[in-house]
Amino acid sequence: MVTEYKNKIKELQKQNKENDLLSTWIGLIKLGIAICIIFVLYQMITVGGRYGYFILVAVLCYSSFAIWQNAIKRKIKLSIYAITIYQKHIDRMTGDWNTFEDKGEEYQAENHLYANDLDIVGNKSLFQFLNITNTYHGREQFVNDILSPTYTKKEILLRQEAVTELSNKIAVVNEIEKKTIQVGTSSDVLKIIEILKNRSGFVVSKFIQSFIYILPVLASLSFIMGFYFRILALVSIGTILLILQGLVWIVLLPKLHPVLQGISRVPYNLSEYTNIFSYIKQQEFTAPKLKDIHAKIANDKRSSNLAMKDLHKIINKISLVNNFIIYALLNIFLLWDIRCYIQFQNWQDMYADSCHEWFTALGELESLMCFSILPMVCKHTCMPHIQEEKSIIQAMQLGHPLLHHTKRVNNDFSMRNNICIISGSNMSGKTTFMRTLGINLLLAKTGSYVCATNMETSIFNLVTSMRIADNLNEGVSTFYAELKNIKKILEIAKKDRTTFFLIDEIFRGTNSVDRLDGAIMVVTNLHQLEISGLITTHDLELCKMESTYPQMKNYHFLEDYVNEEIVFSYKIQKGVSTTTNAKQLMKMLGILQ
Repeated sequence: MVTEYKNKIKELQKQNKENDLLSTWIGLIKLGIAICIIFVLYQMITVGGRYGYFILVAVLCYSSFAIWQNAIKRKIKLSIYAITIYQKHIDRMTGDWNTFEDKGEEYQAENHLYANDLDIVGNKSLFQFLNITNTYHGREQFVNDILSPTYTKKEILLRQEAVTELSNKIAVVNEIEKKTIQVGTSSDVLKIIEILKNRSGFVVSKFIQSFIYILPVLASLSFIMGFYFRILALVSIGTILLILQGLVWIVLLPKLHPVLQGISRVPYNLSEYTNIFSYIKQQEFTAPKLKDIHAKIANDKRSSNLAMKDLHKIINKISLVNNFIIYALLNIFLLWDIRCYIQFQNWQDMYADSCHEWFTALGELESLMCFSILPMVCKHTCMPHIQEEKSIIQAMQLGHPLLHHTKRVNNDFSMRNNICIISGSNMSGKTTFMRTLGINLLLAKTGSYVCATNMETSIFNLVTSMRIADNLNEGVSTFYAELKNIKKILEIAKKDRTTFFLIDEIFRGTNSVDRLDGAIMVVTNLHQLEISGLITTHDLELCKMESTYPQMKNYHFLEDYVNEEIVFSYKIQKGVSTTTNAKQLMKMLGILQ
């Protein structure tokens, strides 16, 4: 796949060079035509002669070349967007995605149940790796899916179907991403929706609308025909009607101006939304979830792409006039502002109630697209089987999706309503395995693929206590911070028996006696709540709880020594660890001789 995308990039770069050269030649031709027009006009003024047809043809030629050049420039711009998308896919596949600028750091929250421990948002995070959203609603939906997924099994299965179909239509996914790049993730879209739905202005009845459209025609015809045929009565009637129109405009201006100003300030590329919605409308989907999204965007009666196209035209009309004299004349002769206001009011009658649905539907589609690229950018993925039965995990070749496959070590793992105590020496892989399991359980809960060759899992409510830090400003020690985390886990578990906990190096911040006593008490409480989870520890005494509580299961990680160097297998094993490496590590660093 890397080679395929590299070839696509080379082809696009070649086309861009050719198009750039063509655009330069067209620019020179336009310059030549412009010089010819100026020369002919000079001849007409100084020498005389009739060159009207020549100038007309020259202007038409210039306009045609200008349209052609703009089309070429747009093609080049879209090609650059495509190259950016393809390069990012290559970076994901080669493990160079850590340089992506959008990390979702603003979504980091100190007290989130699992995000900080599992690297969900922020630097080197799941968000940074998978995010391909380019709209405000898409970004927000994707963040919500990875930080607060609350889907039922039925909803997860529907999402799985949608993600699978999109994964098989990567060309469509890439095209939608390419088109949405031009929109941007600014929250200004919320202001747009507010403006589009705001009906606080006065309502113009259908009868008045007809009158507004007919009156300028009568006024202009009377005025023009009166002058042309020198009929003073018609000139007088036309003049009176034009004065009347001017007065109507001046009287209504205080009510028209705020509404029209609000519309004219809409900063979004509505024409780009037209292209996006139009492309989605052309697609055919089979997954019920995607068909539902498609129906919201491509409703025949309230088609989103046509609505955006019409709205774009209205905004262009409102923003058309910058010269006050021309602006005043347009309003006196054509009641320009009132006509624009009526057109917007009619647009609201037809589309306002649906516009928010279009943006949110697009956002939902973008979020599903993020999960759909996982099989392409991460080797050894599968769609997990969601189980109704409580607290089941069974995975083959489970790996961490954020680790490149050349560095990743996969593990088989299974548990059924167990609390697993994982022992092992320093750096042997305990914490990484916990994060591996946690992030894959999260992905399964969102309806996404997971990094495994096969996986069956229940739906869990994840909560973790792994990265513990003191807080000097608040006078909070590491031990006290961990106590607060453990208390939070216990409180959540009492309310929700689907809770799955991950506790790393339990009570590391206190002495060995208190650490062991406290750990035994916590594990006993967790066992009584009948919830599942993993705990890592260096206290092998804690592992003896397996003989007292059958629900407890011991696992460990081993290391080998080759030429006095430590070699880790990062493979999880059943049972209790029998090795340590602290002294060997100190020897390697020269602390011990």
